[in-house]
Formats: sequence, C-alpha cells, structure tokens
Amino acid sequence: MAGTPARPPVLIVGNFLSRSTGTRGVCEDLAERLARRGWRVLTTSDRPGRTARLCHMVATCWRRRADYRVAQVDVFSGPAFLWAQAV
Repeated sequence: MAGTPARPPVLIVGNFLSRSTGTRGVCEDLAERLARRGWRVLTTSDRPGRTARLCHMVATCWRRRADYRVAQVDVFSGPAFLWAQAV
C-alpha cells in the first residue's frame, strides 16, 4: 500500500516460558499482538534454565541475523542487563 510504512521483521528476545512455568511474560503478549497485526516476528527463548536460555538467545541472534531488521530485548533485572549485552 502506498504511504504505509514497511513493517520490518522483528526479533523479540525474552523469557517465553509460559508453557513450562505458567507465568506469561510481556514479551509473549507483544509477539502475539504484533503477529496478529501482520508483523513477521521471531522469538527467543523458551529454554528452561538460565544458561541454556542465554545460549539459545545468543545463538538465535547470530544464526537468524539475516531474518530480522529490528530487535527488542526484554531487560528487567540485574542479570538481564548482562544477557542484553551478550545479544
């Protein structure tokens, strides 16, 4: 559509753990809402355990780097700032 800004593919980095913990993160809601509105959304990570999740986040950022143009990284506590630096 002319005049409509393009929607770049977006990567959302956060804790997507609701399936395993029952606790839903804001990043999960954001990813779903963007996808419903036509955005191409990639997400990471649903891995249990901090180390496995961090490794999956970094690996996804690197391996899928050609598949997204914008990244949103959830940061909400001390350790998360280190994770954000890593990705």
